[in-house]
Order: sequence, then C-alpha cells, then structure tokens
Amino acid sequence: METDQIGGHLADLLEATRDAERQLFAAIDRSRRDATPADGGWSQKDVQVHIFVWKLRQADRLARAERGELLEGLADGEIDTINADEHDRHADWPWDRVDAAAESATSDLVSRVRAARFEEPEFAALLGGCVGNGCEHVLEHLFSAPHGQRDAQLLTGLEERLALLVADGLLPDAVAGTTIYNQACRRALAGQLDSAREKLRIAFGLNPDLLEWAAHDTDVRALWGELPSLAGQ
Repeated sequence: METDQIGGHLADLLEATRDAERQLFAAIDRSRRDATPADGGWSQKDVQVHIFVWKLRQADRLARAERGELLEGLADGEIDTINADEHDRHADWPWDRVDAAAESATSDLVSRVRAARFEEPEFAALLGGCVGNGCEHVLEHLFSAPHGQRDAQLLTGLEERLALLVADGLLPDAVAGTTIYNQACRRALAGQLDSAREKLRIAFGLNPDLLEWAAHDTDVRALWGELPSLAGQ
C-alpha cells in the first residue's frame, strides 16, 4: 500500500461523494425529503443527519489519534444506540442547518484525512473507518434514496473510483475486500447477480474472512449457495 498517496486520493473521493450528496438531496422534493415516511422510518433529512454524524465521529477519531489518545472500538449494540440518540437530537433541525452541518463535517474529515500519517500504525488502523464512514456509508444510503438513472450513473462512477483505489493497491487488503464486498451487496440487491459474483470473487480473495459474514448476510441471499465456489473452496 502506498501510504504516502492514500490520504490525498481518499480526500478527493470524500469531496466527490459530498458533491453527490448535494445533488441527490437537492433533487428530492422538500416535502418528501423532510417528511417522516408512513412506516415511521427515517426521512431523507434524517438520512443526511445520519451521514454527517458518522463523518464527524470519524474526524474526531483522527483528531484523537493525532493527540496520541488510546482509541477503543464500539461495544455490541452501541451503534444502534448512537444512531437513535443522534436521530432524536437532530429531529427538529431545519434542512438548512442540517445541510450546513453536512458541509462542515465533510470539510473537517477531508482536512484530517489529508493530514493523517497513514504509514503510522495508529492512523493505519483508522483507514477502514475513513473509507467506510466517509465514502461507503454515504453510497449505501444514496443508492437507497430516490434517484433517477442519471443519479445512478453518478453513484456507480463513485463506486468505480473506490474500486480503482483497490486495484491500485492503495488500501490494505482487509479494507479493500470489504469495500468490494459492499459493492457486491448492492449489485445483488439490484438483481445484477453476474456483477455481484465477480465482485465477491475479488472481495473473498482480498479478505477471506468475509465468507463467514456473507453466509449470514441477507444482502447476498440470492448467492448463498454459490459462496464457497466464489471463494475458491
């Protein structure tokens, strides 16, 4: 992995992903964007809050690494608690305030990623979270948001840029494998099984531990029977 290159490449991709956020959320009718769905789930405004909250948390982890603080992982169930608490805390925010917070969170994360010394162990350990919370997490939600064919092409283009980071060897194998695996999940859910198969082969080759996860992951349910062969077993 070229650790002297990854920060700049990843920061550029974070900025491009934020551009996609702006475009997709701006295209959603305001009443649909801000209204709570009939099933009681999250509005698209809530989704934007959720996205920037995790960017902020990732930026904070980079800041703490810079200060030499010991970082601990999240306990079982803690993610759900954080998501619920942050949803409630921001529920009354108007869109303009949410949008401004999303801009600020991305700017903070981008600057810290550009400055991070990923060649050092304490920063290298955070690289997966920078990709996950900064890019993959965003794409996951944007693909699920209302969008047209042109928007789908935009998101697919961002996926391809992430795939190039993998192909260029700019990510550790475990992070690279997880990145491609997440793309395979989206392809499987969209019924694009041949593409999902191809990406799963790459993902398992980079990170064999993903096979155990995939065996219980309903995103790839349609391919459960093929997983061992896709993993070369």
